Amino acid sequence: MKSGRWESNPRQQRHKLVCYRYTTTAIYNKKKLWGDFKGYVFNGSKTVNYMAFKFYAVWLSAVCVAVFILQTLFSGFTDLFVLNSQSYWEFWRFLTAIFLHSSLIHLIYNLFALLLFGSIVERLVGEKRFLIIFFVSGVLANLVSVSFYPSSLGASGAIFGVIGALIIIRPTMAVFAFGLPMPMFLAGILW
Repeated sequence: MKSGRWESNPRQQRHKLVCYRYTTTAIYNKKKLWGDFKGYVFNGSKTVNYMAFKFYAVWLSAVCVAVFILQTLFSGFTDLFVLNSQSYWEFWRFLTAIFLHSSLIHLIYNLFALLLFGSIVERLVGEKRFLIIFFVSGVLANLVSVSFYPSSLGASGAIFGVIGALIIIRPTMAVFAFGLPMPMFLAGILW
């Protein structure tokens, strides 16, 4: 970092380090100034707080694992929340079916995709928008699938919504799909 000088502005309670090419803003702390730098990355004059990342993709994955454990322990648990012909009268099934999985391999594939792509989308669009994308695409996928299948469950529709959002946001992002590096839009089409 180039040498700079400290400027104090007591009215705003902030210190600015004026450097050669950029200005970095540090939050003022009376006890120790350097304690405020934990979790912050300075990008030019913009301060980004990476400690605010809530890891909702990880929390949603944990809920899926907990529900799968309940499914294996209690035989009638799946029947209470699965998406079927009763879903039109029991509307909560459109939401609860997102967290159910039919087998361990189904759960593992969905967790892999949710943790990988969900974390990327959550960092790009924010926590609230990520949750909106996940739940709206999951419910919409369940509304469509109840017309074609006698019974349906899983987070696949919600995950495809997350992947679709990532394709729109970062279409040229390089990913490994089928053992080959390719742009995200091509991987989304092949997937």
